[in-house]
Amino acid sequence: MAGGIIDAIGIPPAAYMFKVAPGTPEMQKVVILWAARKGHKRIAMMYPNDGFGQAEIATIRKLASENGLEVVATETFQNQDTNFATQLAKLRASRPDVVYMAVSGAPAILLYKQYRQLKLEFPLVMTQSAISRTFYESIGGPANAKGIHMATNVGGLGASMGGVTARMYLEMEKALEKKGTLFTTFGWDHGVLTEWAANAVGTDRRALRDKLESAKDVPAINGPFTYTPQNHIGQDHRGVTMAQHDGEKLVVDN
Repeated sequence: MAGGIIDAIGIPPAAYMFKVAPGTPEMQKVVILWAARKGHKRIAMMYPNDGFGQAEIATIRKLASENGLEVVATETFQNQDTNFATQLAKLRASRPDVVYMAVSGAPAILLYKQYRQLKLEFPLVMTQSAISRTFYESIGGPANAKGIHMATNVGGLGASMGGVTARMYLEMEKALEKKGTLFTTFGWDHGVLTEWAANAVGTDRRALRDKLESAKDVPAINGPFTYTPQNHIGQDHRGVTMAQHDGEKLVVDN
């Protein structure tokens, strides 16, 4: 089994590889559905001028059109860029209701700093991969991340999600005897799915593979999980939620 957000890991499927993390389009779907619920009509986007960025904008355009949002500005950058003043000025001029930045690593840090320096007040959505210890250290601490929105796996919010996620998350922490993280929830879900299949068919490799491929809405921390012969991604937008940074941590923002 594999984590990772790259859809190509799961579609088309390799016979013996099954994902336990959703693909990028599922993350974007949660962003667009959230924006529509909030009454936003105009979305602007920044993304890198590479294959990842091109895939992001194509999906955002499709989802926005299907959910009543207009993409009013799209600005690109090279990953080695350090000054984004021109792009941010164009975003401001487009008067969006919300801004989505498909960025991670150094560009995420620099873009966020410059976004705040220019005092842009449009709600800002960033990717889950943008927020890291390095991000916090570079912007002066978590307090300066207050207000950021993002789509994130429900396991990252742990017990605060309630329901099946909370119950299984607390079971995981009790078994591990330590505080859980998003990555430990993925590891736990590996075990949950393997146990589910093994309890049904034993430990034969081919039998396990075939059973996993028949999984439908199997409960897990980041679940439910469903696999088919055509799709080994497993998780869809139901395992993702919108969150907002409150200056200390991420909290549910639906």
